[in-house]
Formats: sequence, C-alpha cells, structure tokens
Amino acid sequence: LRRNGAKIAVVTSSNEEKMANVYNAHPEFKGMVDRILTGEMFARSKPAPDCFLLGMEIFEATPENTYVFEDSFHGLQAGMTSGATVIGLATTNTREAITGKAHYIIDDFTGMTYDKLLTLHR
Repeated sequence: LRRNGAKIAVVTSSNEEKMANVYNAHPEFKGMVDRILTGEMFARSKPAPDCFLLGMEIFEATPENTYVFEDSFHGLQAGMTSGATVIGLATTNTREAITGKAHYIIDDFTGMTYDKLLTLHR
C-alpha cells in the first residue's frame, strides 16, 4: 500500500510483551510498517478512539486522510469515532455482522493497493 509518502501504523491493544512473541515468530513484521502502537501508549483501549487519534497525532494526519482497517466490533467503533475512513475486514466477523459499522467492507487485503484505497475515500 505504500506510495506518495503514505505512512502505515499497526495499532493494537496488546502490550509489548505479547508483541514480542509476534516479532520473534515474524522478524520481518516491524520492517513492514512505520510504527507499532501498543496498549501501553494510550489511556483507553478500543472502543475508545484514543489509539487511532494517537496514530494521527504521531503522523500529523487528520481524520480526512486516515484509513482504519478493522475486524473487531470495538475496533470498528473506535475507528468510526475517530473520524477516519473505516474499512471493515470480514475476517473475524461476517459481512452481515459488520454491515453499518464501517464505511466499506472487504473480505481481506487481497488486491488492496494504494490506488484502490483512494477510491474508498468517503
């Protein structure tokens, strides 16, 4: 998805200890994103929007140029409350279950490109 200086962050409620397991299993993971924001970095977890608002602050972004990809109900709610364009992933929950909780719904990241992402802007 990288293009034109786009920044990618992973926002997780997991703590650094849990994420260390991810890094050990997938050492390439950290190099795939610009920042990883963990639960210790924000006061309130999803469904509060704090994690996404922190990401916007770090990247000096606005809700209008921020995209949130989420699969959980609390994450979808947090994304919507943050004001970002929210793309729901029908991976953990069905399309039917997340309909109305995101601006757009996709089955997975297959075929997702930067140009396609821009067509999803609300």
